[in-house]
Amino acid sequence: MKISGKTFLHALTNYFNQQDTNLNTYFLIFSIIIIILGLIYFYSRNKALNKDPFEDIPEKDMEILKQISAQKGLSSFDRDFLIMQALNYYVKPTNIILDKVTFENIEKKLEIKLKKEGLAPDSDENLKNMRRLKSKLFI
Repeated sequence: MKISGKTFLHALTNYFNQQDTNLNTYFLIFSIIIIILGLIYFYSRNKALNKDPFEDIPEKDMEILKQISAQKGLSSFDRDFLIMQALNYYVKPTNIILDKVTFENIEKKLEIKLKKEGLAPDSDENLKNMRRLKSKLFI
């Protein structure tokens, strides 16, 4: 049996022109639910992206970090830089300031990361800051 293009298009238009109120109602409810779920997803994702990483550090630990950095002669930029490096490599921020081995491990990981990305480690500002702070923290 051969079907011509006109009869096929006519059959399609007849099929989609039939009014089924139940199907339209379900489609409307389904589309509203999808829109609401999409809005919830984008709202929660946007909130997580804009979260301040320093909020995860307890206030007591932050006070200790401020006191240690003042004793070591670190500026607030240096302290915040070290905290960000510790958070990037999942290390407790006080360990990076007090423990030389932890500091050197993060320095090595940063250098390996730069080599994998094909960048020159000697020209990277983060690595330069790490080396400068190493000499300042661990004499």
